[in-house]
Amino acid sequence: MNEPEKETARRRGDRSAMLMQRFEQHQACASMAKSHETSDGPCKNVRVLSLPATIENVAQTIEFVKHSLEELGCPSKAQTKLAIVVDEIVSNIAKYAYGSSTGDMTVRFFAGQDEHQGGYIVEIDFIDKGISFNPLEAPRTNTAEAVATRRIGGQGILITQAIVDEIEYERQGENNVLSIRKHIEC
Repeated sequence: MNEPEKETARRRGDRSAMLMQRFEQHQACASMAKSHETSDGPCKNVRVLSLPATIENVAQTIEFVKHSLEELGCPSKAQTKLAIVVDEIVSNIAKYAYGSSTGDMTVRFFAGQDEHQGGYIVEIDFIDKGISFNPLEAPRTNTAEAVATRRIGGQGILITQAIVDEIEYERQGENNVLSIRKHIEC
């Protein structure tokens, strides 16, 4: 293994450890947190919202995230950008995750202070028990193609990737877990 490959492997290991630590913290905090409620200590910036995955609940989910960002003092521009992402992701869960039936989804909001850059690192996890689907592996829309001849779909993930700093998908048992992260100056 050459030096760049070793560095990449080290970073992956560091990132895996960091994600596992964050996941364990989320799990501990999620068991304490309730919809729109906060707690003290390390879980004070964790909020969890669970509700049916329906188009009717898209607006409530957006308000949940915007309210969480408002409490941190985040600017309206950042709230609006993340609202676009939340709208896209939750709409797709509502339309496609459960096929012709319905099911539930959970949205976990976590904001940790960014000690290096200031502000917050906001992470939002979207969890459903629907059909296994990784949107990061879905066919991409050819944005160079004329709009009239482009296939429908596939643009939401491009918009999401343009707005957030990181996006990851993982199938955890029966759950689809789509996680987004964004650094926000608040």
